[in-house]
Amino acid sequence: SNMTKCLKVLQPKDTLIAIRGGLSLGARIWGDEAAINVPPENRWLALHGFLDNAGSYNKLAPEMLALGASSVVCLDMAGHGKSEWRPTGVYYVFDNVADIVYAADALKWDTFSIIGHSLGGGVAQGVAATCPDRVLRLVSIEALSWWPQDSKQFVSNLRTNIHSRQKGSNLQVFKSLEECADRR
Repeated sequence: SNMTKCLKVLQPKDTLIAIRGGLSLGARIWGDEAAINVPPENRWLALHGFLDNAGSYNKLAPEMLALGASSVVCLDMAGHGKSEWRPTGVYYVFDNVADIVYAADALKWDTFSIIGHSLGGGVAQGVAATCPDRVLRLVSIEALSWWPQDSKQFVSNLRTNIHSRQKGSNLQVFKSLEECADRR
């Protein structure tokens, strides 16, 4: 019946998504889990704020589905919710940007929409700046900008950083302290 179908849609699935670099991110998936044969703008990644987790979207995700979204994948960023902690214990916003791009890759979503709140809003902006050809819609709620330089130069540097990372690792290892200092 329609009621059974409606109730099924409103029950999220909690899972882990293995991403490049060896981390697993927690995900709460609302709607069509695969979301492959749907209009790509109806596939949404949802990013939480600084002290939050994927559950932040428990009220909004069903509303998004009711308004036409096919899938809302609410991700726990590294060190939050059910996601793994970074082995280095260091959490940079740039690493979150890379993780979200890698999560979209793991979902096999070439293009998608993204919504983020607070920290997640800044990360969503970073994803859109890094991969403008992949992000079809961007919603950034109460996000603080974190661009420390001219915006055009920042976007160029961000793209270079994210796209040039070694496959399989988010960690940069330097041969010496001097080499590390020279990179800064």
